[in-house]
Formats: sequence, structure tokens, C-alpha cells
Amino acid sequence: MRRLNQYVGGTVMMATLGSLIFIVFIFFISMMIGELQDLKGGYTLNKALVFVLWQVPNMIYENLTFAAFLGCIIGLGIHADANELVIIRSAGVSMTRLLWAVMRPVLLLMVIGILIGEYIAPVSLQLSEGVKASAKTNAGVLKSGSGLWYIENNTFYHF
Repeated sequence: MRRLNQYVGGTVMMATLGSLIFIVFIFFISMMIGELQDLKGGYTLNKALVFVLWQVPNMIYENLTFAAFLGCIIGLGIHADANELVIIRSAGVSMTRLLWAVMRPVLLLMVIGILIGEYIAPVSLQLSEGVKASAKTNAGVLKSGSGLWYIENNTFYHF
């Protein structure tokens, strides 16, 4: 059974990761096209690229469930196309056992997605907004041990 879990789970995992990469790539391209319209002043192509790259963890978090669904459908479709599901069922493997073999990699990806959503995505969104805001304004932000310094034109603010 361990080999069956690895075989079916590996197919589902690869299909899920492939669909996630494809979905994130589509969102990345569309977001980059949207950012090209905002290029003005200090907001250059490099800063727009950095802004969109910092958005990638959030894209992964938002699209992981859809990618997992597609991965399960594609992975099981691959096995069904080769009549492997019929062979697995005729070998006496129950539907519950087959469902568990499919769900194990998906549950692992969901845990990883929760960790990304809780710890990585908020920080990366904040950094991306900071990159865009500092590039669009003629301002600078400096973090120090005693607080935060914000510089706009010739005015200095300390928070």
C-alpha cells in the first residue's frame, strides 16, 4: 500500500504543483501588464517587477485551493486514462484507501498554504506596497532603533 500511496500521491502532487505554477504565472503576467500602466516618475520597470515579485506568495496563497482541485482532477485523470484506477480497484483497494492516497499530498500542500498565508504573505504584501509607495512618492523611510523616520521633500517625520 505504501507504494500505491507514493505512486498516486506523487502524480497528484506533481499535477497540483504544475497547475499552481501555471496559475501563478498567468496572474504574474496579468499583474505585470497592469503595473506597466503605472510607470511614472521614480516607479520604473525594475521597481514594478520587484512589486509583482513580492506579490507572488499572496498569489500562491489565494490560488492554492483551486490548484489542489485541478491537481486532483488531472492526477486522477492521468491514472484513469491509463486504466490504472480500474486495476487498482480490481486489486481490492477500497475507494476510501484511494481517496486517502489522493488527499495526503493535498493536505500537506494545504498546511504549507496556511503557513504561507499566516507568516509569509502578509510580510511580502507589506514590502510590496512599501516598494510601490516609496517609488511613487518623493519620500524615504528609515527604520532606526528609536522609531521610524519618514522623509518627504524637505520635511522629516519621526514616529
